Amino acid sequence: NAGKAAGGAIWLNVAQAEITDTTFINNTSEKDGGAVYAKGNSKLTLNASTAPQKAKFEGNTATGKGSAIYLTASTLDGSGYTFTPAASESIVAESSTSSY
Repeated sequence: NAGKAAGGAIWLNVAQAEITDTTFINNTSEKDGGAVYAKGNSKLTLNASTAPQKAKFEGNTATGKGSAIYLTASTLDGSGYTFTPAASESIVAESSTSSY
């Protein structure tokens, strides 16, 4: 997937999304959030449960911030997802909270 603006695969604005055992590979954004962009008090929950090998972000890119996920004034919860590159490099959380 490719996004001309923010969020190559998912764009959240004042929304909630729960994602389980999903693979995000090679998504791109011309702005922030290669795979996911969340703003406006949105809540994103990532859960790895029955198929943890599928719960990953890999090879996502953004011209701006957050190659995998970019959050502004939002929340990221959950556990078990793997990030390539590492979550510390793939997730940008500005004025937000993240459990990763």
